[in-house]
Amino acid sequence: EVIVNKGRQLLLQSVNAEDFEKTTEIYSYLNGLTEASAFKAFSFSEKLSINTLTNDWSSVLLLLQNYDLESKLYAYPQAFPIMMLLGESIEKKETELKQKIDETALPTQDTNLLHIFLRIISGYRFDAETNQMVKAFRATYKTTPYDAFFNANFPQNPNLGTMSFALGPMMLFSSGKIASDFKLHV
Repeated sequence: EVIVNKGRQLLLQSVNAEDFEKTTEIYSYLNGLTEASAFKAFSFSEKLSINTLTNDWSSVLLLLQNYDLESKLYAYPQAFPIMMLLGESIEKKETELKQKIDETALPTQDTNLLHIFLRIISGYRFDAETNQMVKAFRATYKTTPYDAFFNANFPQNPNLGTMSFALGPMMLFSSGKIASDFKLHV
């Protein structure tokens, strides 16, 4: 756990310095170190973020394909927090990352998925434009290896509902003897 925490701190320093070769090296080392452990060096979101920053699109796609399995693995409970800085780095490099996705020789399906994913991970935009992109993706590709990811993050038929809370009595309509004995209108 100490090695993982120190490694996470070192990884954060390499991301700040934009030394993504070093980031990849630290990431690989820590993943190998915790491979047999119950707790992993990185959470699912952290893995996605690190692989996005290092332009390792095949690993991002593999993580999204294995969404059901990967999203259930847990990092060390007291792990050094790195997600906020990773998210800020991705936000700053969003246009560069879009360009890298387009330059990569990937099938159209994977490229479209990565563009949707990048919108989500850089700024957590679950807005109307992202929903349109998802609808277009689902219309074009009926079944994909990424269905578990889409179903978890973009349900086909979202449940709309409301909830309200109230504390204390709001109204009391008394009747009979209570109404004649108490003239208070609560």
